Amino acid sequence: MAANGNDKNVILSGGADMKTGMGSRLKNLICLLLPVSMLAACVPEPTEPLYYEIQSPDGVLKVEITIDSTISLQINDTSGTVADIPDIYVRLRDGRAFGLPDEGGSGMLPLKDVNSVSVDRVVKAPFHRNSTALMKYNGADFVFKGYGLRLRVFNDGVAYRFFTKKSRFGIISENAVFAVPGAELPCGMSSEPKADSSMGSPLFVRAGNRNILIGDGDIGSYPRMSFVCDGKDFKGVFQSILAGSGKVMAYSVKACELPWRIIGYADDRSLLSSDLNYLLGGKSKIRRTDWIRPGKSLVPSSDTVLLQTIDLAAKYGFEYVTADAAAGNLDCAIARADSAGVGIILHLHRKADYEGRNPERIFRKYASMGIKGVKLDFRGAADFLSSQKLEAICSAAADAGLVLDLQGVVSPGLNRKYPNVLNCGNLPDVPDGNASKSHAARRQLGGDNLAAMWAEAARHWDCGTESRRLAEFVILDSPLAEFRCGTDSDRDSLYMDFVSSIPTAFDRTLPLEVVPGKMVVNSRKKGKLRYVAGMNSDEAAEYVLYMDKIIAPGENYKVTMFSDTEGTGEKGGYVVREFKVNAFDKIKIRMAPGGGFVMRLVPVGRQ
Repeated sequence: MAANGNDKNVILSGGADMKTGMGSRLKNLICLLLPVSMLAACVPEPTEPLYYEIQSPDGVLKVEITIDSTISLQINDTSGTVADIPDIYVRLRDGRAFGLPDEGGSGMLPLKDVNSVSVDRVVKAPFHRNSTALMKYNGADFVFKGYGLRLRVFNDGVAYRFFTKKSRFGIISENAVFAVPGAELPCGMSSEPKADSSMGSPLFVRAGNRNILIGDGDIGSYPRMSFVCDGKDFKGVFQSILAGSGKVMAYSVKACELPWRIIGYADDRSLLSSDLNYLLGGKSKIRRTDWIRPGKSLVPSSDTVLLQTIDLAAKYGFEYVTADAAAGNLDCAIARADSAGVGIILHLHRKADYEGRNPERIFRKYASMGIKGVKLDFRGAADFLSSQKLEAICSAAADAGLVLDLQGVVSPGLNRKYPNVLNCGNLPDVPDGNASKSHAARRQLGGDNLAAMWAEAARHWDCGTESRRLAEFVILDSPLAEFRCGTDSDRDSLYMDFVSSIPTAFDRTLPLEVVPGKMVVNSRKKGKLRYVAGMNSDEAAEYVLYMDKIIAPGENYKVTMFSDTEGTGEKGGYVVREFKVNAFDKIKIRMAPGGGFVMRLVPVGRQ
């Protein structure tokens, strides 16, 4: 349900003399409770700073907005300041600015209107970590001459963006500075503001017991934000391109909204189930999603075993096989895959394979060949032209009926705008300031739960135990997950049957245990089935799973569990056990160094 203007938690108070007395507080509160159409009369031309407050729906977060010669935000929770965001503005090429007074003006921003809003509704989230997401926030639009600032306060974070009705304008700079009290310097980030040491978005910052995730959403035709450390602050930096006689950061020919600037807020556990970045990814550009098929893709060890890999996928029920675009037997492979009910994901390494003036024609050609999806090594820059190109690729692939696996792209929420983007992440050789974290980001949709707490565990991401490899399918978000397996003899049939049975899109995600840098345990639900998986760092660990955390009294489940043996790494084997559990049971699980476990729970009736 959405309502405007009359929720006391939306804007608690506001005005130039907000803090000077009860009379003025009451006056401003009454003013803000008037219908939205009358609000303009309550915001006179300012001669001194204006102050407003907005609370999150649960009342934990509070945002203080200060409007004077610039716009500043302070985000607080019950224990103090979470982040300060001073002097929010964007400079335009024609000399004007969003968030700064016009030259020759009074020095104060001319606030024209304040429109409050409160939203509480459920949205469908196909191929996300949860099948639905709760869109619940309080917020306001602050309207100035020719532009406005949109502010939204969720229970798990805050987001703001500029919007404008200007039809043609260029942007030359944006000031986006985030001061997080008590923040630890992210691993790999220099304490000096050096451009060559910037880290990409989203930036994970740990401050005490808080996890702060700073990023952008619904980027559109705008450069991707990176960060440098400027003293104690984290400063957003953006790439510009040479245009005419000067540089421009972005350009628009129509009224638009600039990207969201997002400050996520969560503890260790809730960070892994947050939907904030997904919700702010933009409205879907695809009306129908029933043609989009999530699943797992077998990757052959070489082109010479491509046909055998297709047969293996058909045998065990894998949805896809990834084939190199340069494979010599591609036509034969497509024909065999089609007859076997297996889709081909075409891996395109070269820009020439997917770029051009008409990407729609290129992708329609692939679709006409019987290709079901494409995997792209997208090596674009972080400027707005690359962002435009990425949007064009996503749109063209959707029009052609192709799913996408984008490597080289970390764009949280992109799969809300384009649900056919089933996977995206960093390329193996694209640094993100933390080599171990790049493995995690590569397997997480958009990287919006990349949680640096997994950094130590990620050392073994590509060389862990066999049980850990299975656990990745449950723990990491990847509706299009790859599984490398050369021939039928590489794994036994029990292992392969289990791999193929694990869903890649779930109904609900419930993190059970998070120990930063050491262990993560996740629970997922798909229909009546439940899955639980865990993995750890390079130290052996024990975990006790209390079944009442995931099942209700009276329910009984049959469990199939893969766990580690005494060995470790590639040579470490696995043990398979089957047993029954109820809500009163507990299971002690041992994980080898770089190990893990996974279990599938099938209901067998109620007591």
